[in-house]
Formats: sequence, C-alpha cells, structure tokens
Amino acid sequence: FLGKTGLQNMGIPDGAKWACLIVRDNAYLPQLSYHAYRDSDVDTYTEAALELARRGYYVIRMGAKVAKPMPIKHERIIDYATNGMRSDFMDIYLAAKCEFMISNGTGLDAVAGIFRRPICYVNYVPLEYLNTWNPHSLAIWKHHEKDGKRMTPAEIYESGAGKFMRSDEFEDAGIKLVDNTPEEIKAVVEEMADTFRPASIPSGDQSAFWRDFPCSLSPHTNQPLHGEIRMRIGREFLKGYATPFIGSDEKSVSSYEIPLGSHLMSYYG
Repeated sequence: FLGKTGLQNMGIPDGAKWACLIVRDNAYLPQLSYHAYRDSDVDTYTEAALELARRGYYVIRMGAKVAKPMPIKHERIIDYATNGMRSDFMDIYLAAKCEFMISNGTGLDAVAGIFRRPICYVNYVPLEYLNTWNPHSLAIWKHHEKDGKRMTPAEIYESGAGKFMRSDEFEDAGIKLVDNTPEEIKAVVEEMADTFRPASIPSGDQSAFWRDFPCSLSPHTNQPLHGEIRMRIGREFLKGYATPFIGSDEKSVSSYEIPLGSHLMSYYG
C-alpha cells in the first residue's frame, strides 16, 4: 500500500514500468575524496533517460545526496532525489520493483541486486570488480588513458589499474579516467531495454572477452571474485575494445575450471 501510494504521489500510474537511475557524484561522501574516481556527471545520462521515456518508461533519478538536479523536465523523468519525495522506504521499494537499474556502481544498486533486478552499469571502475554474478545485466567501464592513448583491457590489467581502489593510485600510475559519453550511455541503456522485448537483439559472441577476463582474488579471503559469468558487456561499447586480456600471466576466469562453455554459449549466442 505504501509503495503504490508513493508511486501515485509521483504521478506514476498502476502497471507502469520504471527504471531507476543512480549516479554517484561528488556530493556523496566528499570526505572520502580518494573515491572520487567513481563519480560521474548526471547530465551525461540525459539522452538515455529521454530515450527510455520515449519508449514508455518512467525514469526515476535516485540518490540521498546529489550535487545537482537533472537538467531536463519531462513528465516521465522524475528527479526523486531532489523533489522532496525521497524516503528510505521508497528507496527500497523503487529499487526492488524497477524494470532495471542504471548505476555507476554505488551502494543502492545492491538493493536491486538483492531483489534480482537487472542492472546496467555505466562508468564502472575498477574493471576487475565487475559484478559478473548479476544475471541479465550489462556493463561499460570508464575509459583509461595513459600517455594520451586509450588503454586496452589487457593494458588496464597489466598496469594493475583493474584493481585500483583509490584516485591517487590512478594518478600515481599516470592513468586518466574518462567518463562514458552520452552516446555510449544511451547505446548501452537502449540495449538493456531491448533485452525485455520479445524480439530482443542478441549481444553477439562475447566468449573471447570473458575467456580472458582475469579472475581477481578477494584481498580478504584470497578466493576468486568471479564464478559463473552472468552479465554482458555493452555490445556497441565492446566493439571499441577488440583486444581482450590476452598476454597476461594472471589466471583468467576460465583457468579456475569454471564451466564457462555451457553458459557462455547459451547466454551470448
């Protein structure tokens, strides 16, 4: 009852579908500046939000603390983070019931994951900590540049940047993180929305990428962070990264005798 009332108060009718949008920015935990590498600008998500609205979705911008409101006004795009309607209860309800969530990798997307909602990860870092367990999810990562050149996944791994957890680690390594463009974000969000259509567009064969994806070990348990690979990389985004993690000495996911063949063939086609 409380959830439906909250939806009605936001102008979302019964039976409507919505996507949650959570973008970590510099208003969240500013005292932890070493995590600033994870931040991104909500303005760059505008084109994706408008496309979802055009497709009939309501887009609900989430966030307990945000730097600024969204720069657009649209009846299907609700800036719940700044409109005064936010509550802890509705945070959980919206994340648990959404069609899917768009996130740059922050705490609230764990709620969507707990309730088995698909997640579209955008501007994700560090690369080797992708939430590969999350079924029907997509991801694209922040571009890494060094000496003015974009780094391949293999170079990201070999530099150690795939595991960096602090802004100063990237800086000390001479690596600049570049946010995904509005066009890249729109493309992966469109792909996510397409997966819910009866005639969804296949993402192509991504088995080569995942075969060579390194299986990072947890610093706490020394156990692999990745088991069965259940997510995909954005189709259009991956075209710009034709070179996977080939050439590294680190074990790949497939090196741990995980039955990759069956689920990759069935999931990626």
